[in-house]
Amino acid sequence: MLGRAATSGGESLIFMVGAVVERSPLGKLAKNPKRYQVSFLAGKPTGDVIRRVEEAAVPPEQVVAIGREIYAWHPKTIARSWTTVTSLLALAQES
Repeated sequence: MLGRAATSGGESLIFMVGAVVERSPLGKLAKNPKRYQVSFLAGKPTGDVIRRVEEAAVPPEQVVAIGREIYAWHPKTIARSWTTVTSLLALAQES
C-alpha cells in the first residue's frame, strides 16, 4: 500500500500516482499491463520533443505525452529496465 509520503512539491505520492492512473490515455487499448508503461520526466517536454517521440512509435505501438509523463503501449515488443538489461549481460558474461 502506498503511504502518504510528501513529495518535494507538497503533493502526496498517492495523489500523484492516482492522477497518472486516472489519465491513462491508452488504458482501454492496453490489454496486457506488462506492455504498457509510463515514464516520469523531471519536466514537461517541448512540443518538438513530444512530436518526435510520438512519431518514433512503430504501429501498433502508441506513445502519448501528457504533462511530465509519457505513456507507451508496446503490444508486440518487450521493454526492460536498464537494471534488467545489465543483469542479463552479467549473466551472459558468466557463462
